[in-house]
Amino acid sequence: MGVVFDPLSGMSGPDTGPGSGGADDRPRVDRRILPDRGRRWNRVNGLLCTLAVLGTVVGGWSLYDSYGRRQERQESRAVVETSCAGLVDATAVLRLSGGADRVTRAGSSRVDLGRPSSGCLLDTVRAVDGDRRTIRHFSLTVRSRPDPLRAGRLGEERVGDEAPFSSRGIREREDATARLDLPNRLPLGDGAPGDHGVRSVSVVAACRAPAPSGITSILVTASSGEAVGATEAELGSVGRLARDAAVEAARRVGCEAEIPALPDRLPLPALALGPAESAQGTCAWYAAAARAGDPAEPGRERLPDRAAGAPTAAHGRVESCVLAVGPERVRRVLPGLGPGERQGQDVDRALDDRPWWIRTYSAFGDDADEALVTARLSPRPIPELGAGRSQDGEVLFGSATCAGRPAAFSLHTPPGYRAVLGDARLGALFAAYATETAQRRGCTGLKLPGAAGQAG
Repeated sequence: MGVVFDPLSGMSGPDTGPGSGGADDRPRVDRRILPDRGRRWNRVNGLLCTLAVLGTVVGGWSLYDSYGRRQERQESRAVVETSCAGLVDATAVLRLSGGADRVTRAGSSRVDLGRPSSGCLLDTVRAVDGDRRTIRHFSLTVRSRPDPLRAGRLGEERVGDEAPFSSRGIREREDATARLDLPNRLPLGDGAPGDHGVRSVSVVAACRAPAPSGITSILVTASSGEAVGATEAELGSVGRLARDAAVEAARRVGCEAEIPALPDRLPLPALALGPAESAQGTCAWYAAAARAGDPAEPGRERLPDRAAGAPTAAHGRVESCVLAVGPERVRRVLPGLGPGERQGQDVDRALDDRPWWIRTYSAFGDDADEALVTARLSPRPIPELGAGRSQDGEVLFGSATCAGRPAAFSLHTPPGYRAVLGDARLGALFAAYATETAQRRGCTGLKLPGAAGQAG
């Protein structure tokens, strides 16, 4: 006897068809799950059943995946809480850069308020150019001031260590000084709360009186990663995290501070440089000096013709201005330089990875004590040195007293452009910048480098 499989019943039975040898009059039991509605409808019913099974499988996987993502977020919130010492809202951190379900701590980074400087670095995995890569998602640094050991620590940044135009960015464009790679920081309101960059916000908790440990202020900087483009909304979220962290950190170390509310809008810093003669804000001193100068002065064309400043603020902790020379002026000036002024430069290098630029940097209060230059064989705070030139000759610096607190002024120039301008012209530019800034901020006792440009 043959055996057949009935697709509608899911069971096998005897073959009673012609030639089977079975009894035609034997009672038949209909075991089909679905009624027989003809071949066409039977196929439709079978398809619907298949789809139902697939839907159950997909729904189950979706439920499993959703549960897994919830578990990852829960674990990541614990990582944020532990790494950043509970100073920030973990859920808000995970929402940054378009959202991340999973973050991990980079190395052993951890906020420790018992140390003068510490921070947490959080990474995530994203698809970048078709590859999955580990990238930075969020960082938080907490620094208590004063830090008497900072000047002696290896690896601490000095004034002028970071150039406004990076070599990597320059080689990707024809005009090396058209846009900043390291933009100026903008003040938050009147500057008392702090300042911000493109992806980071720094908030200052200034203690009414020194804390029991001697702390006079706490500087908290929060930064988002580069998974998505910078936006004002993202910067606002980072700012709220920075302020919340500063408030809590100050409370824990016994620093009584009143941190003003942050502005509702944090505009992204401008990257493009504009005409120097119409510069405003932190570069207004240069525009005024250019207007007051003699157009027929020899060598005047060697001066910068581009500028990028930032708004000035009555209580800003830092200020900076970038001046640069555009490619047209470089092409006119460089061929006429003498051998000592060229220092091996050619037009191609000056237009590529050795552009001509000047950057001024002013710091006030606790930040002034952290403005370091290498003089007398080691990095030292500018207020301690008074005035002079750094050991490598690339930084002119001076100091003053503003509202009873120290202030530091510096002007950084790469060696190639220093040779083009000459020390006398650079000294005049530094004096114009430092004098205008000191007067605007109500400073007294301004110290400028001497003719020899040595630290006093």
